[in-house]
Amino acid sequence: MVALAAAGRRVKVFEDRPRLVLPEGRRVPGRAELLAAAAGPRRVAAACSARIPTLPLVRRGLAGAPVRAHRLAGSHQRRRLVPDPWMRRQLTPSRHDHRPPLRSDGYYRALASGRAQLVSWPIARITTDGIRTCDGLEHRIDHLVVAG
Repeated sequence: MVALAAAGRRVKVFEDRPRLVLPEGRRVPGRAELLAAAAGPRRVAAACSARIPTLPLVRRGLAGAPVRAHRLAGSHQRRRLVPDPWMRRQLTPSRHDHRPPLRSDGYYRALASGRAQLVSWPIARITTDGIRTCDGLEHRIDHLVVAG
């Protein structure tokens, strides 16, 4: 999508279930990324399997630490790269979404650039002229690219 937004005049991104987007790591990490790295899976697993008597609730809380750190890093990146609060809200994934995070430094920048338009309504059907969303609008398109 990043390459399409750079090459095209106007790009519409249809995303009804936003994914967690984390930085790729080709730059100096920020505070949120450092926190995510500090609570790595090995460290959490070692803490969970330690021979110290702990309550099951505490063990479950430690097991969720990498997920919370990823969400913290993702929300930090959204706040930093997407100036529009409504678009940030549309790009915020559900806390119940357990799909693996995407790694991209340019996705949020491309959406915030003005060349790409985010459509958060689910797709109802693909017509001969474009895409009709569940809100009843038909979006005219020239090309359709389906991302997996």
